[in-house]
Amino acid sequence: MARDGSLAVRSPPVCYLESGQPHCGLVWPAALLVHEAAHVALYRSARLRTLPDTGVESRLYHGKDAEEHCFKIQIEASIALGATGEELELLRSLEITHEGGGWSSSDAY
Repeated sequence: MARDGSLAVRSPPVCYLESGQPHCGLVWPAALLVHEAAHVALYRSARLRTLPDTGVESRLYHGKDAEEHCFKIQIEASIALGATGEELELLRSLEITHEGGGWSSSDAY
């Protein structure tokens, strides 16, 4: 299974996209990049509220709640970018996994 993700703690942050949807257009990777950028935004927001010389708890930017937040933003971005009904159906069918974050679906890869 391909993995997508972000290294939010790096400066500058790094996002990588490995999954592809051959039957989906450019909306899929664009919305996925928005999803990963949302993780970076969560990290930066948490970092601003954290004392210097202390780490940011990973659950604040990569935990269950963070993943659900970023996934919602991904769906909103897909709609704004003009996703087809098929693309939106595929996105909504994905199951968010909470062990390590991310999402998966037997149909997605």
